[in-house]
Amino acid sequence: MLRQLNFMQLTRASHNPMLVNLQASQFATLQRQMFGTDSPAYSNNYHKGIYHLKTHAQRRQRCFSMKYSIQTMKPNVMRKTLHSDVLATSYQLWISTKARRCIMKAGSFDNYILNTKPETLHSRMAIHLRNLMLRKQKEGSKFIVPYVPGQATLPRTTRKRNWEYRNQPAIYMPLNVRHTEDGSEFYMKTPQEMSRLEIAELERELRELDDPVDDNEPKDVVRLMPEYLEYKKQIELLIPIRLGVIKRYWEKNKMNKRKREDILKSAEESEAFL
Repeated sequence: MLRQLNFMQLTRASHNPMLVNLQASQFATLQRQMFGTDSPAYSNNYHKGIYHLKTHAQRRQRCFSMKYSIQTMKPNVMRKTLHSDVLATSYQLWISTKARRCIMKAGSFDNYILNTKPETLHSRMAIHLRNLMLRKQKEGSKFIVPYVPGQATLPRTTRKRNWEYRNQPAIYMPLNVRHTEDGSEFYMKTPQEMSRLEIAELERELRELDDPVDDNEPKDVVRLMPEYLEYKKQIELLIPIRLGVIKRYWEKNKMNKRKREDILKSAEESEAFL
């Protein structure tokens, strides 16, 4: 009786326009309060959908030695979008194949909800929709159809994941611990949590750390050093040998497109280095 009283109170509270401004984190809480189960014989999904008394059961599966193990048999359910002409709203609900056949036999979703006995509907979601339809038929245009908890499902996009990450609750850390220990694990994303662009940025930063690019030209002081002049003279002596090697490999592999492109690429890289 207490459970029924709480359910009716929440049903009346769902018509309150203040519930429209609830945060997304409170939707699931309100759904559990309104359509949660209080018996192990019926699951939460059973009361959040329309199963027409079809629920899970158990059976004994025996092996060759006649020992048995408990197997749970679950009903055949599917997620369907059902439109109500009375409420002028569509609902995405989990329904069993038994309930689907009954809806087809009744002719429409409204006929099934209104003409089926509450004891047969049984689930809290079906009874809630039935009460809304009866009230809509009684009050007409004066009745504003309220939001049914569990229907405002949003796709988990990159924008939503970033919003969830930014709104994570802060972790308190004492001052001495914050200055003596590495706490990056608490505020840095793991590669699994990063987006494609963030992973590309991380790879670029790691590549710069491994292979730092030094674009600075030799200064005038370095150009006048004897070691620099000696190395420059040795490189100038190797230039004819380099050109001869490139020409020999070009004549040998000029008919092979892949090797020809590799030779040109290597020649351009060495030219840029020189």
